[in-house]
Amino acid sequence: MNLAIDKEIFAYQNFFSLSQIKKIIPFDAQKLNNQDLKNVDALLVRSVTKVDEELLKNTPIQFVATATSGTDHLDLEYLKKNRIFFSSAHGANADSVIQYVFYCLALYCLKKKKSIQDLTIVIVGCGKIGSKLFSILKKNKIKVYGIDPFVKGFLNEFPFEKKVDIISLHCSLTKEGKFPSYHLINQSFFKRINNKISLINTSRGEVVNEKDLLQENKLDLFYNDVWQQEPKISPLYLQKCFLATPHIAGYTLEAKLQATEMIFNSFCNYFNFSLVEFSSDFLLKEKKNNEIIKNYPTIKKIFFQEIFAGLNKNNKKIEKQIKSIFEILQKDHQSLVQSLQQKNTAEIFLKRRKNIISRRQ
Repeated sequence: MNLAIDKEIFAYQNFFSLSQIKKIIPFDAQKLNNQDLKNVDALLVRSVTKVDEELLKNTPIQFVATATSGTDHLDLEYLKKNRIFFSSAHGANADSVIQYVFYCLALYCLKKKKSIQDLTIVIVGCGKIGSKLFSILKKNKIKVYGIDPFVKGFLNEFPFEKKVDIISLHCSLTKEGKFPSYHLINQSFFKRINNKISLINTSRGEVVNEKDLLQENKLDLFYNDVWQQEPKISPLYLQKCFLATPHIAGYTLEAKLQATEMIFNSFCNYFNFSLVEFSSDFLLKEKKNNEIIKNYPTIKKIFFQEIFAGLNKNNKKIEKQIKSIFEILQKDHQSLVQSLQQKNTAEIFLKRRKNIISRRQ
């Protein structure tokens, strides 16, 4: 059993140290090619690796897993046709992404001096992340609409007749079918809304038509974590953002560990390996000599209800907590903006994404 694994998959050494694996081959995602996989049985990737016929043809690979929720980088038809089993870490980063969105909402309230109860929010895409975000907002009596033609109980179309303050995008990337999400937010969309609107995108860069957005005067605050052609992102698009981050909304210690655990479990189940008594929960609790956790801050719980109750009452302590949490993301934004002057945005994008070590859930 030979296993090829993206060397940036978090804590893979801790999970995949199994006696049944003859050889683990860590690879650089930017350099992986077909020849590297000639003697490989299983392949573990991230979203930056396109897994298709070009990569897998004439290889013995029978199992592919991605440590991401999305699967648009996998040619699922090819995998199915060639009886290659695939798995993903769908939902592993749900809490992390939701917390990122709440940072954005809290900042919006502070900047606009508004209560979240006064806002109307639309969630586009109500899968694992979107539906959970919808439930939290609804439970806290915040006016929210969910749009997903594939999930029962949600709207099929955007409520253009409503005055909407914020849209949060959580749809998967699709180009075909009755409801494609590719370039869903475009010039035609903005023509149909009646007021300025803020946008949070943590889904996929291609869901938004960048060219159209650059010319749009109905866009208020733009919080953007995902980009077309990452890491070679558009300088003009970057400058349009109120908050720009290098695809790290789902990057917390807990989310990354859970993603690795999910594909590890799927790997063991497929190859009928006995699951060892090992988990991400164990790593989080095991403090002694733990290289994984030692560089992260101790977790300090703060609940959504506390945040928005505090903001509504102009609680300075809560405002300070929000701003201190958000300083982490602001560093990413500042690094990307500064990289424009040095013309090394792609390098900084990858560096910031790789080295993020301070976010907890």
